[in-house]
Amino acid sequence: MKRLGHAIMSDRKRYEDFCSRNTDVPLFFQPWWLDAVCSSQWDAFVYSEGDRVFALMPYCLKRKYGFNTIKPPMLTPYGGVWFSYPSNISLCKKYSLEIKAMEYFSEQLKKLRIAFFATRFHHSVTNWLGFYWNGFKQTTFYTYRISGLDDMQSVFANIDGSVKKRIKKLEKDFEITSDLTTREFYEVNRMTYERQGVACPFSYDLFAKVEDACRQRGLGRMFAIRDKESNVHSVAYVVVHDGVCYGLFSGTDPKYRRFNAATLLLWHIINHASQCGCREYDYTGSVMRPIETFIRHFGAIQTPYFYIEKRYSALYSFLLRLKG
Repeated sequence: MKRLGHAIMSDRKRYEDFCSRNTDVPLFFQPWWLDAVCSSQWDAFVYSEGDRVFALMPYCLKRKYGFNTIKPPMLTPYGGVWFSYPSNISLCKKYSLEIKAMEYFSEQLKKLRIAFFATRFHHSVTNWLGFYWNGFKQTTFYTYRISGLDDMQSVFANIDGSVKKRIKKLEKDFEITSDLTTREFYEVNRMTYERQGVACPFSYDLFAKVEDACRQRGLGRMFAIRDKESNVHSVAYVVVHDGVCYGLFSGTDPKYRRFNAATLLLWHIINHASQCGCREYDYTGSVMRPIETFIRHFGAIQTPYFYIEKRYSALYSFLLRLKG
């Protein structure tokens, strides 16, 4: 189906073809990533004018309370819209392109007859007017990023003094390892949620599928930190792509929280990112106060990003309020 100057609705094949020909499509927009996190049950909108593709919007339909919804897939910190700008585009034309694409995507979402839509933009996307003018709402969240990883002396200098002391103290009694099985790694991470009285938001099967897809491409790495008695205190999973190291998740065994071994683990991961030639480490966001405090003390740059949503069904919104 062609509409709006040859833009095609729900065109997964065209999306995949475009990604195969363009190396700059971000990690979390890659078809193989979407296959892993959405169990291949995903589709996409493609905005184009003539034969020139200007914007992509992948999505995954899910059922919730008997309603069709679109939400960010698990283990996927960024999504929404990705733009393919012409070279030397002026600011005026850039904003115009973004707005036209977003308004087109808004029209196509309406045709899906969903009850709810939500996505998280990458922090580089700073314009959401095309969605705003179509009844969407925006909430600002934050990620923290450490850039300049080619100069680790400067990175270390920017870390809070209390964290530096903790790192040096922990180095005497702990070691970093990558020898855990996928199941062992997941179980340590799951304990973090159990301590909070909630279930881990993603299953072992999903993590194993993502980890396998990343390992096949040499992008993912599991890290753990052990004490001298070989007890695993904390774990963290990162993915490296196009010069950025993304921290997807981490967890700590509640029995060992008081040792704060996660501090040394994170410092090791930042060094790993530098050694891999990454230009930055992205924590991929958290507004939970204890986590924000922890990562802020590493001297990272606070960076806003947009969470965009729209509720199409009053009944679905009512059910959400009841659950809350």
